[in-house]
Amino acid sequence: MALAEGIGANDLLPVTVLRHSDLVTPSTRRRALVVGSQCEAAPRLAFLPDLATELYAVLTDSQLGACLSVLPDDGGLLLDPTRDETLDAIDDAFTISAQDGATLVLAMIGHGIALGDDFYFLSADATGEGNSRKDVHLSQALKEGLRDHGDLDGLIVLVDTCQAGVVAGQALRHWGEVGMGRYARRFELLTATAETPAYGGDFTRILVDVLRSGVPSAGTTIDARYLRDPLMTGAPAQNPQRITVDGGSWAQSGDEGLWLAYNAVVRHEDDDAAARTTIDRVVELTNFLQTTPTMVALEEATTQHRCVVLTGPRGSGKSTLAAAFIRPSAAHGRMSSGTIHAVAFGNGASTLGTLAASLAGQLTDQLPGFQQAARAYASSLDAAEIEGLPSLQRRVLGPLSRVGSMQQVRLIIDALDELPGATQDAVRDSITTALRQPALDLVGFVVTARPSAARPPGAHHVEADQPGDDIIAEYLRARRVDETYVSLLVPRAQGSWLHAHLLAEHAVRPGFDAADIPTEPQLTALYDEELLAAGAGNIDRWQSELRPVLAVLAAAGAGPNLPLPLAVAATARLDGPATTIRFRDVIARLSGLIVRSQPGQIGEQIGLFHSSLIEDYLLRPAQEAQFSIDPAPAHAALAAALGELASPTDHDPTDALHRYASRAEADHLWASHRDSTAVLASLNQRPLNQAADEKERWQQWHTTFESVLGPEHPDTLSAQASLAHWTGRAGDPTRARGQFTELVPILQRVAGPERAETLSARGELANWTGQAGDPAAARNQLASLVRILERVSGPEHPETLTARTNLAIWTGEAGEPAAARSQLARLVRTLERVSGLEHPDTLAARFDLAVWTGQAGDPAKSRNQLAELVPIMVGTLGAEHPDTLSTRTTLAFYIGRAGDPAAARDQFAELVPIRERISGQEHPDTLTARANLATSIGEAGDPALARDHYTDLVRIRERVSGPEHPSTLLCRASLAGWTGRAGDPVTARDMYFELVPIRERISGPHHPSTIRAQTNLAYWILATARREQ
Repeated sequence: MALAEGIGANDLLPVTVLRHSDLVTPSTRRRALVVGSQCEAAPRLAFLPDLATELYAVLTDSQLGACLSVLPDDGGLLLDPTRDETLDAIDDAFTISAQDGATLVLAMIGHGIALGDDFYFLSADATGEGNSRKDVHLSQALKEGLRDHGDLDGLIVLVDTCQAGVVAGQALRHWGEVGMGRYARRFELLTATAETPAYGGDFTRILVDVLRSGVPSAGTTIDARYLRDPLMTGAPAQNPQRITVDGGSWAQSGDEGLWLAYNAVVRHEDDDAAARTTIDRVVELTNFLQTTPTMVALEEATTQHRCVVLTGPRGSGKSTLAAAFIRPSAAHGRMSSGTIHAVAFGNGASTLGTLAASLAGQLTDQLPGFQQAARAYASSLDAAEIEGLPSLQRRVLGPLSRVGSMQQVRLIIDALDELPGATQDAVRDSITTALRQPALDLVGFVVTARPSAARPPGAHHVEADQPGDDIIAEYLRARRVDETYVSLLVPRAQGSWLHAHLLAEHAVRPGFDAADIPTEPQLTALYDEELLAAGAGNIDRWQSELRPVLAVLAAAGAGPNLPLPLAVAATARLDGPATTIRFRDVIARLSGLIVRSQPGQIGEQIGLFHSSLIEDYLLRPAQEAQFSIDPAPAHAALAAALGELASPTDHDPTDALHRYASRAEADHLWASHRDSTAVLASLNQRPLNQAADEKERWQQWHTTFESVLGPEHPDTLSAQASLAHWTGRAGDPTRARGQFTELVPILQRVAGPERAETLSARGELANWTGQAGDPAAARNQLASLVRILERVSGPEHPETLTARTNLAIWTGEAGEPAAARSQLARLVRTLERVSGLEHPDTLAARFDLAVWTGQAGDPAKSRNQLAELVPIMVGTLGAEHPDTLSTRTTLAFYIGRAGDPAAARDQFAELVPIRERISGQEHPDTLTARANLATSIGEAGDPALARDHYTDLVRIRERVSGPEHPSTLLCRASLAGWTGRAGDPVTARDMYFELVPIRERISGPHHPSTIRAQTNLAYWILATARREQ
């Protein structure tokens, strides 16, 4: 019987589990006021009050509009008010919303009249004469409300009356000062008509229907842009009007944070943040997608090859094509609409873990059975696999191999070349491994990168071609660029999607003049135009608003990766916008250069739209770019803000700010001051979940430190030690041993032979030497180390006691169990005196003592020691703590070894249902417990029943862990053994005939497991021969 793992493992670099702190979150408050009014002086409107009530219900639905009533007692629905009541309600709505820092949604439904340039909403007691003392002069009331309430987080106005477009005209002509002018208030204005009548409440009815049903082409929210087509189709005679904060109309993106409702089509309450971020990113990239020859070539390649790499220079549309797989409807029916797709957008702060999290979140939503398969796969992993498997295998590929009735799945990883070097290697390795797995035959990959990036072996290559002029022209028309300008702008785009995007941003802006664009504009000129349009020409605005915001976003990298509260806190440290509202006011000016995920929501993340804005403009020297920045202060501000909002002493990996800190804080610290010591502190204080993930990031930092600081700098050597440690923890003790073998003599020479870091590395070297298969060498190394530690640190120092524990364990593993027992007996007495009788280290040493007492030939004494230990473990750790259950398992083992196999069987029988309840019926720990029970049944005298138990276990292991997993092979060996002992040596022999070549191929001909299998085969061959005689 295999001995169960104990609690005496000694990790030389323990990971501290930290706690969560409350964090600052951005304003996401929303308030609604809906006014629906008849007018005594006008014909009765049959659609009121019903439509006003329906709109209010949608706006205040937590799953749609997510607004609260702006007035108490549902006073946000105001029906048939007087003029004074209407004006008072509007005034109160502004005041209350501003006090709350909320967005105000204001809807006016009823009668309206226009006299000249003035528009009047007609309340119940209005005269309809256009007299501001008797009728509601709406545009003036709205302008004053915006002007006087600076803490309002944006205004959305919906007007469904006749001649409501006059309000839009007034806003366009007279609201400049409260829009992008001196007061910088954000607003959206949507009216049912231009200067014509409105009919039957069609505007409001269509609005309600769209918000309830959702918009397939939108992201996680619906803003006014997505209402144009339904309104033009459903109410073609009304000519609805839209005015954005910068004076634009339907062609403008406006402020995405001023949304009307969550998008019922794509947003689900249980979506994770990564999935929502991806949805918004995909929509942003594919909103004006055009069919190109590259798209056609890419789509055809994916039908013929499992792995396709799309390469092209910056600005060639690679990310857009990656996103197009997720929205085949936007790709005009191309991009394999029958295939399940998931995309991960990479950047310089990405890790294999963040990429895997994004893919897994999308597959959970799209692929039936994936979530259940993910749970089943996770429950099948043992502790070593959880630590050592790459994130892509653990979270995506492994679960995909378990999905029943699997359909075609394609995983897309965008911007491979922008990932850190270690992450690029991990992605390529994961893809290469997946392509060799028969269980993943229906899984394909698309990777995008610049041409210089290394590609996975055997990948099919597609090169992104420049789009033709006809395609650029269609793109500009889709952006609603005036036809007059299309032919002028096409040659200026120079076949670049990036140029075309920036030119379209210019062309749809009010006051555009094509003569301002050079014939062959460089990117710097186009970015100059964008920033000048945002107000950068005003030195005060540039210094106090735009530059701090752009600096922070540039430091965070391209894409919507930066949590909004962190962005606000960092810009405040640069003397920029210090509140969420002021920050949003600024990014509204930069809308063409900004991408946002979950805009206006609690999980909002933001970033710059393209890496060229950072690398080719903002970070260029001042003489090369008109509006350049120094990134170092921004990195320092982000690092300081993270320390405040996501303190490492309260690290919580479930929180978005802390997750960002885990992947980016070290980068900001390094980029700000090259402070390698602070980087090491950040990495150590913000642990990742798995050893494979730690190995990946320490590889990156060791490479960075080595190239910048030099190979023998103390912090480089510290990073090298961490890399070696996590390499071993991730399942490669041989490589870890080699890394520490290289490191120890350098530390002895550079730091000194008796420095703490040198002695720690020597302890690690001994540990991984033993784990790599040489326990005698590990014992000898530790014996030497203990003598030094006793002299340098003292015989009872924690490091000395840890080394003594490891020495005892490797002494036993080297074949001297009696010596191990004697060493542990002395150690237990010391620990009881120094640490206390119930300290975890003392209990661990007592457990190890009991184990080696049994291994030294005294199973009865071992049984007694463990029997004394179990109730202490129950009292200190709890009856179902893993260490308690492990101790009970070992106790049962030695009960059997001490001569009472029936009692051992009964003990194991008690443990199995506990393991099933705690871990699940197919968890590795449960299956190990069942294997222990089966063995004890056989040893208690029923080999046939033991054989039957192992028959079931082998089937489960082959399905759960795989046919060649070490635990499966161990079960097969046990099944063969009990089959022979149950009286069937021929079948036992045949089973070993099948097993031995597998062992030889997987483990090698000289591995102990292979030798045992060969020995057992020989035994059953002889037993079969004896029977035949």
